[in-house]
Amino acid sequence: MKNRLREIFKLKREYFKPSLSDLNNINQNLQSLIAFLNFEYVMSFSPLPREVDIKDTNNWILNSKELYLPKVKQEALDVFKIENLEKDLEKGSFKILEPKDSCFQSSRGAINVIIVPGVCFDENGYRLGFGRGYYDKFLDGFLGAKIGVCFEEFLTSDIYPEKHDIQMDFVVTEKAIYAQKKN
Repeated sequence: MKNRLREIFKLKREYFKPSLSDLNNINQNLQSLIAFLNFEYVMSFSPLPREVDIKDTNNWILNSKELYLPKVKQEALDVFKIENLEKDLEKGSFKILEPKDSCFQSSRGAINVIIVPGVCFDENGYRLGFGRGYYDKFLDGFLGAKIGVCFEEFLTSDIYPEKHDIQMDFVVTEKAIYAQKKN
């Protein structure tokens, strides 16, 4: 069921064209949440072409907080502190901009919030990713806040979470910030 749902939403992504206003609203909502909850050590992500473009938020974090980005290494995510978004990144796994090895490698324990991409999210804050499990493994046991980010079009009633799926604390869209009650 999850594989079918993943394929449907991946196809939907191919044809979805967000407005500039919707992108601005997501970035504003994300920044407002991070500021309101006073998160200082933020792990974000470099967006793929069909993911929510949160480059504005990454720049805002870099200028007001500490920004960390993941890098795929040996089938896992490692986390690195970013000082300069232009100089510290290079094309890595899956053609995603990732931190260079020369960046300071940190631990997930240094982070108090993670912004998480996804193919879609359900109304309970569960995420459907691309199926490789990088984020599920990384988030397992993570004690900080988890923020999923997507457009309203990519919210669904149920992704049929399994035991290894991690619930987000918040899901941010262009229309709202959804706080999740823990299951």
